[in-house]
Amino acid sequence: SNATPGIYFSSEGCGPPKVDGQYMGGDNMKGDNLELTINEQKLEEFNKVGFEFGKEYTMALQTKDDEWMQFVVHTSHGKQDSAMGMLECDGKVSLFAMDFNVADF
Repeated sequence: SNATPGIYFSSEGCGPPKVDGQYMGGDNMKGDNLELTINEQKLEEFNKVGFEFGKEYTMALQTKDDEWMQFVVHTSHGKQDSAMGMLECDGKVSLFAMDFNVADF
């Protein structure tokens, strides 16, 4: 695939991005343009209640400025499922090869 997530997966494999790494010619940097919602609640609100073991959750990553981008979502616990993304690594990684402003998983 020539899409960015496909290139990412080819270079990084199943692991999360490395803070001291580079990707497509630029240094990896911590960003602040994404917002995570869990069951339609902002992460800060959801954290007041927390997760229940064995329960399924609906999660979404969205850009704060509604700019479209491509997503790669890594999971360290549990497994992902997504109608939008391509699952890799036994459900631990979703690649969203199209440009979206929100990725549901």
